[in-house]
This record gives sequence, structure tokens and C-alpha cells, in this order.
Amino acid sequence: MFFNAFPLRRLLAGVSVTALACAGLLSSAATGPVGATTTGVDGRTLSLSQDSALVTRAVTVSWDGFRPTRKSSGQYGVNIVQCKGTPTALDTDCFMNTRFPNADQGSIYYGATTKADGTGSANFEIRGAMDLPEFGCAVSVPCSVLAYELTGDPTPAGQMPSAYAYATISFAPSPADCPAVANFDVRLGGEPSAAPLLYGLAGSACLAANPLIYDVTETSSNEGREALFDGQIDAGITDVPATPEELAGHPLVKRIKYAPLDLTAVAVVFLMKDSRTGTPITSMVLSPRLVARVISDTQVDSFFADPEFQALNPTIGTKVNWPAAGIARPLIRAEANADTGLLTGWLNSNPGARSFLDGADQYRVTVNAAWRGISYPTDIFESRAAGSGYTPLTTQRPVGVRMFYGVNPSGNLTQTDFEGIIGVVDLPTARRYGMATASIVNAAGVAVTPTADSILAGYRAMTLNADGTRVANPATTDPAAYPLVKIDHAMVTNELNPSREGALKGLLLQTVGAVQDALPFGYVSLPQEARDQTTKIAVNLAGLISGVEDASTPDQVLDPIPDYSGVDYGSSSGNEPTPDTSPSPQASATKTIYRGTARFTPVVAFPTQNGSSTLVVLFVLGIVAGLGAIAPGIWRRFARRSAS
Repeated sequence: MFFNAFPLRRLLAGVSVTALACAGLLSSAATGPVGATTTGVDGRTLSLSQDSALVTRAVTVSWDGFRPTRKSSGQYGVNIVQCKGTPTALDTDCFMNTRFPNADQGSIYYGATTKADGTGSANFEIRGAMDLPEFGCAVSVPCSVLAYELTGDPTPAGQMPSAYAYATISFAPSPADCPAVANFDVRLGGEPSAAPLLYGLAGSACLAANPLIYDVTETSSNEGREALFDGQIDAGITDVPATPEELAGHPLVKRIKYAPLDLTAVAVVFLMKDSRTGTPITSMVLSPRLVARVISDTQVDSFFADPEFQALNPTIGTKVNWPAAGIARPLIRAEANADTGLLTGWLNSNPGARSFLDGADQYRVTVNAAWRGISYPTDIFESRAAGSGYTPLTTQRPVGVRMFYGVNPSGNLTQTDFEGIIGVVDLPTARRYGMATASIVNAAGVAVTPTADSILAGYRAMTLNADGTRVANPATTDPAAYPLVKIDHAMVTNELNPSREGALKGLLLQTVGAVQDALPFGYVSLPQEARDQTTKIAVNLAGLISGVEDASTPDQVLDPIPDYSGVDYGSSSGNEPTPDTSPSPQASATKTIYRGTARFTPVVAFPTQNGSSTLVVLFVLGIVAGLGAIAPGIWRRFARRSAS
């Protein structure tokens, strides 16, 4: 497993690189079946909305040829489970734990319905190796999804059910496919919205012909900056710059750069069903004031009766029966984080939301006394009223998992036709779980959802600070702009270990290179000026360390002859990579030779935003460009092994 040497309190608050495996998130729009290899009994078939380049994520499982479910008894209902690649026995080859929240790793779907025509579908969470270690699903270990009928007779031990179909699935490269090593070429940590992108790069990098090992820990922007200052990581992932207090506490940090990595957003998501029909509700408009009402836990049982809510969500012609009991307490993060700061800054910038929080609501709804006059923005949500059931959760993943399974903050399953749930997550998490995303009213009075166009409009309104960071401007009056946009930056300082410079440079250049044109779900391609900023920082890392930056260094210029030599993984007993000090025809007398190169040829497999898997395969170019450089490294390794 790839864990940073963080203090224990950080490790408990964070999720390691192995938590989500790779990158790739579920699109909010359903994709059609993609032709998984299906095995079924008596003509039964199964298909998935995605069956390759998978990661831990939700997919739509669809079946045909099954017997219709009998509503009176539940007979011929359908259970869905994740299994080994070719299951031969339900009890030994399939993961049968009860579903979340009764078991942390349970993902079984109980009692789905087959319609009269023999078809049915359900959303199901597929888990990668580090979320389901019992099966270890990864590039090298294919798995399957099995749907079987509840006939009323138990399945005998060692056998398959009498009526079933299963579809094989394959996984994208992830750190689960990487060799176990004691040392890492680059260590990163911080904002979780960047993690899916970085996980994908980590999985591809370790499988490349000239591998690098990236360690990524997702915590928060705040923890990322602190871990960087404490020397625990090489780059901190943050949405906002370091505070004056942080800088004052670390006098050895003289120079800081912020390299944009990705463009994404914060989303307000919801899970609820029509109280009469039981069908999922997929559309909702919320104003800053209404979001403030949710966040402040104000009269949530009568939320749908709010006059502004009713005005923004008219039901004339398309009757919607909102959940009868209103909404549960919100699903939000507990730890200090940049997303909370962005959301509360947006609320504070809106006159209606601010008046509501100050107790002067235009609709005469009395704000929860515990929140009256609260000072926003803040980077932390906290329970302000004892015994209320208002329970923020530590880290992003628990919020996302609870939203998907319909579990309220207290850990109980919710009847979402009786009580809805509203939460706040980053957009990659929302897309990964296929969450319904609310349209929110911007400062121009227009309801906008987080699309590529609205996020780019929000980007154009962002404030560019003198330190190079870009932060959202929620008060922009551009009617097309989504107000909760954000950029994840890689923060680096002059304290960067020189032995990490080459590998970090390669990672930064990859991130703003071709990967930006084949992004996982939940991201928008970085505009060119942001890519150029990261490129210039990457090629000047040595100058950042030394304090002598080459201001004339043009963008997009790399080392003309990269060095591909390295050492065997795990050969050093310390925390740093062991350099290869043998001479190289391509290296100067002072050039450090690393375990990997800053310019390798990865294979990146991301489920991209059109529903297909895009492969960025550069093997041929890598062979042509690097043959001359690879040969000396291979020869040196052979010579060393022969000598030993």
C-alpha cells in the first residue's frame, strides 16, 4: 500500500492513493451498454454502462431475459454482486457482504425489479482492488458483475444460482498494479478533487517502460500545504495559496510556486424520489439563500414549502411530488478544506443568503439560532447545536458514498421518497457516482449547472493573484458563469529535494500535456495560459530550488536528451531514492541520475467524457525518441548485476 509517512492524525483524516485506485468518473448522462462479454442461463443477458478501463465507481447494470418480479412476494427479484472474473460458486467467488452502511466494503444490491418484458436496471458500485482487497480487481485481475434471480430456494454451497447472468469487466491502470516499493519518486498530497487525475497518472507511470512511482494522498488543501511545509511531501495540492500565518511559521520557505493541474468545480448534489411514483427526481434549482438554509439546518422538514424554492421549481405541467418529510441534515465535510471556503464565500457574497443568515430573511423564514449572524466565509463546517443530528463527515469519500447509497449523516438508510438528501461534493465525486446535480443561481440571477461551458465562463471570471493562484469570483455577473469553479494547484517550494526534481517535472508536464485532452469525468480542460504557467514552473524547478531561475526559459522546452536510467525499486533502505552514480554519455558531471525520467511514455486509460475509454498510447514515439538514452541505462544495470 502507498501511504505517506504522515502523522497519525493526518493518516486518519486522509485517503491513500489506493482508495479510489485510478481516475475516471461516472457521467451524469447515462451511457448505453458497451457489449461486455456475457454469460447467462437460458438466454439471460447482462450489460453495463461501462465494462472496461474501470475504477471504483458506479455503473448502470442492465439485464434482459429474466422472469418478471412478482410484486406481492418479491419472488424473481434480482440481486447484484461483484465477483471474480469467471465465477463458479456464489459463496466463494462473489462478494456477499451486506451493503453499505452495514458493512464498509459491502456493495451488494438487494431486490432489484425486473419488468414485465424481462428487462431491468440498477445503479451498482464496482470497487477496485484497494476498496475490495478480497478480489483485487486490477489490470492484471479481471472481475465480473453477476445478477441473479431470487427464486425462493437458497443457492447450495459451491454452486451458482439457478437463474443468472454475469458480465466480465476490466480495470484501468492503478497503483494496485504497481510493484511494492519502499521509496517513491514523487510524493504528493492534499485536495481530493485532484486525486482521480493523479491516481490515473500514478497507475500509468508505474507500468511504463521506464517506470516512476508516485505516492498520492488525498486529504484537503489545508493538510496538503501543512504536509509540504513539514517536509512530508514534495508537492502540496491546494486550491488556495498559503496563508501569512503558514508562511511565518516556516521561515526556510523562501520561494513558492503554484502550478495549475486541473479545472473543476464544487457541486451541490441531491438524492430523492417522487413520493408518489418512486421515480428518481433529477432536476432541482437552488439559490444561495436556499443552500444557506440547508447548511444552517433551518427547518429542513419544511424545506420544499419554502416560497423561493417553489418559485424556482414550478411543477405546472410536470408535477413533482417532493419527499413528504423534507430533507435530512446535509452531507458535508467536517475537516477544514477549500471547498467549504468556496461555498461559504459564495453564500456570503449573495445579499439574500447573507440577510437570511443575519436573521432578516425576505421570506420571513427564521434562521436556526445556532447559525444566526455566523461569519462567512469559513473553511470548516461544524455542528453548532448539540443533539441535532447535524453531523459533518471527515474527508470527501464518506460524503460521496453516503450520497450514493442514500445514507443520512447519522449512518442510517433513508427512504428517499420520504426524506431527501442534499450534499456538497467536488464535481469528480459527483460524476463518479452519477449524482443528480442541482442548478444554482449565480449573481446574474441565472440558474446554471456545472457544464464545460459554464465552468469555463467561471474560469474567465476568476481572480488571478500575484502569486499565480486563481480563485473563484462568485460575485461575477456573467450569466453563463458557474460560480463554484476551482483550480487544483501543485504547490512547490525551494525546499524541494533536488533528487525529486526530475520526476516531479515529468509529472507536471504530463498533467498539462495530452492528458488535458483525455480527461476523466468531472474535469474541464485547462485553458492554455494555465498550462503554460505549469510548464514554465516545471522546467524551472531547479531554479526554484537554487534561487536562480532562468526568466528567459521559453515555455514547452524540455531537456533535449532525457535520461532513462535508474535503479531497482526498493533497493534503498531509506526514504529517498538511491541515485545511480555511474557515468552517462548524456549526463554532465553534475547531473543527478534518477530512478526514472521526467519524460517517459505512459499508457493512460481514462473513461472520458463521451463515455468511451481514451487510450493515450505513446509507445512508438517513446521507442524512437528514447532508444539512444535507454540503452546506456540497460547496459549499466546489466553490468552491475553481472559484477555482483
